[in-house]
Amino acid sequence: MIKIEKQKAPEFLYSETVDLAVEKMEEFFVSKNRSQKRYDWPFNAEIDKELKGYLHEVFYGKCGYCEIKIDYPELGTVDRYRPNNGVRDKNEFHQDLYWWLTFEWDNLIYCCKECNQYKGNYFPIKGRRALNENDDYEKEHRMLLNPYLDEPGNHLNYLYSDSGNIDALTDEGNQTIELLRLNRTNLIEGRRKARSEIIDVVESLINGEQLKNHAIKKYLANIYELEDPSIEFLSYKRWVLLNELDTTPFLGQIIGLEDFQTDDNWFREKEKTAKREGLWKDLIKSDYFPIEYIHIKNFKSIDDLKIDFKEDELNKKSWLFLLGENGVGKSSILQAIAVGLKLDRKLIEPLIPSLIKKGKRTAEITIKERNNEILSTLNWYVKLVR
Repeated sequence: MIKIEKQKAPEFLYSETVDLAVEKMEEFFVSKNRSQKRYDWPFNAEIDKELKGYLHEVFYGKCGYCEIKIDYPELGTVDRYRPNNGVRDKNEFHQDLYWWLTFEWDNLIYCCKECNQYKGNYFPIKGRRALNENDDYEKEHRMLLNPYLDEPGNHLNYLYSDSGNIDALTDEGNQTIELLRLNRTNLIEGRRKARSEIIDVVESLINGEQLKNHAIKKYLANIYELEDPSIEFLSYKRWVLLNELDTTPFLGQIIGLEDFQTDDNWFREKEKTAKREGLWKDLIKSDYFPIEYIHIKNFKSIDDLKIDFKEDELNKKSWLFLLGENGVGKSSILQAIAVGLKLDRKLIEPLIPSLIKKGKRTAEITIKERNNEILSTLNWYVKLVR
């Protein structure tokens, strides 16, 4: 994540289309006779389609949260930093909250589909929450980092530059990492490739191969100075470069950074992070779990079955229908998913004999999360032994 400079709101937000959307929205939410009706946001799809073009430019063609490159405006999503369609926290759901911020320019974050899905309608805070339009929401103690307002380097860090993992320096940083799953596999792999790129470029300068290549020197200087925000994983590349500058004599002079000095905000000791762990007790982890496939062996009536799940499209959820006659195992598939995703050993131990297929000694359930590794054996890979 990098800090994004606020830009002037586009004229489109003052257009007749948006004015009409705001009018209908206010008309619904101020009504006292709507009973349990939920607003269906009839104008959002059209308005967001237009907003993506502006936000794609403001966020330099990258996700505002994870910094992954988004090639075209329509491939990203418009995230409401403070959700407009109901808000979840650790223990409650607030149905009518922040709706008045739906089209506020400062509340709109351009982000990738994955970050948007993991964030969902969560908005964690510490302390009192603004519950209506008259409350000053700016006084809320936000626990989710905002690329407009927060300096990511004060909250996020990379303890081991070769691992590709983001670590937290603050509770706000930790909450952001956990909720948005900023250490999901595809992001870690992307950061590792970014690290290899920087190291290869530095080595080509040091061994003289590219010593006269001014474009490479300018590229590294831009990363150090954060001059080109469009660079994918810019914050991580800068961290890698700072490590190289710190350990490679004369690299700063070769690049042209005559005044280079180690940036204390980036070089933190591991102990500082360890001291922070456990302070924020209401940490919220995303419960969004996109399944890539499930593999079931010897579970009830199922011998060996693998089911692949289609990835959701940008603005459309995918469905998987299980069709078959009674007794073929439709319910067993659902039970296997339930056991694999929410295993309680104490609850399941008495049921083990009935879960393993007759004549078999073991049963296995493997669930692969999309954008992540197969989850750990202890929590998600179930092996039932008679």
